[in-house]
Amino acid sequence: MKKLFVLILLALTSCIKDNCVDYLIENQTENDLNLILFEEGFEFRNTEILSNGVFSELSICESGINSITYEPIDSIQLKVNDIIVKTYYPDSPGKNIYNVDDRDTWLLVVNRKHYQKFVFEITEEDLQ
Repeated sequence: MKKLFVLILLALTSCIKDNCVDYLIENQTENDLNLILFEEGFEFRNTEILSNGVFSELSICESGINSITYEPIDSIQLKVNDIIVKTYYPDSPGKNIYNVDDRDTWLLVVNRKHYQKFVFEITEEDLQ
């Protein structure tokens, strides 16, 4: 009976577990923002992120870690009151939303065995 219990316990703990990853964008400014993605020069997506709000850019749970990518996107604009205050391009220097592997840009705020959460923070400094 002990051997059966050990085998069952071993089988349960050796199962492949899903890995979950969340990518969030936090608006830490006093303004509501529009995050606009362009593909081939056309607006692909326009998302409003309220002041001090959070937008879930990507949430994945599956076997193997996945990473967010903005590869097909030409540029990403931040707008406040219909005025463009920032435009990100894939090769923009400094803090850049495209740099998903840069831990100074996308902060790893939770790192557990089968769960990671990354956050891109938009601050007042980013809008200047």
